[in-house]
Amino acid sequence: MSLITCLKPNKFKGSLLIISALAAFSLLPLPSVKGAGRGHPAVTLMGYYEKEWPRMDFFEPHAVSLLALNELENGRHFKEVKDFLKWYLSHLNYPDKHGLTGTIYDYEFKWEKEQATRKYSSINAYAGRFLYLLARYAEITGDKAFIAKNIQKINDIAYTIVVQLGKDGLTRSLPTIDLKRLADNCEAYGGLKAYGRLLVYAKAKTPPFLASALEGLAAAIAKLYSPEKNTFAQSVLDGRTKAASWDDYHPALAQLYAVFYGLLDGDPALAENFWYNFNLAHAEKMDKAALAEKLLYLLTEKKAGVRYIEHTILK
Repeated sequence: MSLITCLKPNKFKGSLLIISALAAFSLLPLPSVKGAGRGHPAVTLMGYYEKEWPRMDFFEPHAVSLLALNELENGRHFKEVKDFLKWYLSHLNYPDKHGLTGTIYDYEFKWEKEQATRKYSSINAYAGRFLYLLARYAEITGDKAFIAKNIQKINDIAYTIVVQLGKDGLTRSLPTIDLKRLADNCEAYGGLKAYGRLLVYAKAKTPPFLASALEGLAAAIAKLYSPEKNTFAQSVLDGRTKAASWDDYHPALAQLYAVFYGLLDGDPALAENFWYNFNLAHAEKMDKAALAEKLLYLLTEKKAGVRYIEHTILK
């Protein structure tokens, strides 16, 4: 079954020529991290982006996973990425404050020591991105023994996505509120697909829930698509859908998650249309975008294989 066979791209005309300075993050200097957390695996990765990273005394593992993914995709710092993977897997909750196992909290540094905040902004997005990161680590480095060694914990992470699935097929971001974000659900989908590959690398059995969860999640996200607006809805809260527009930056950025995590792989024309529409509306903003948004954009550009702006390295 193709993932989203019912979606059809809008036709568009014209070309886009925008010159913009955008960080491509090629060879970066070694980190010059000072103070709390020096030598910590997450802080080491944050240090490579120190000029644009907001603070060094606090981090979301979800955000650091994106830094690690960018390092992998650019062929850099494999050892440091593995150190972060080890740290992440050793800090899973068994259980967390909601009784869930396999989640992870955000962390801060107090008196030079890491401390869990007992908070996270999402369960499904954290899990999905990390599973995707693990799969890319194995595929890029060839280190599948690491996956096999940690497959039980990987199973626990994947299951945190499944337990958040609702009757509509979408995953909740948090157990305390019936909020289902497009971006988080795309990450959950990409993570579950990656989980399937991780099971193969570990030579482990595929659990019976995986195929139905993937198919149901893809179908539920497809239902969020509006042919009239040519976008997916940005979220569903208590059953009420919030539409998205290409003119609004953050709802438009959320559409890129569908491209990056493969929801539109079955319809390349629509994926190309999404990438074009985002660039048409927002490419000139990306040189000043937040670091995480910039990295998502650059990684999606690599996947799309089409560059609409010329960008240089920010130092």
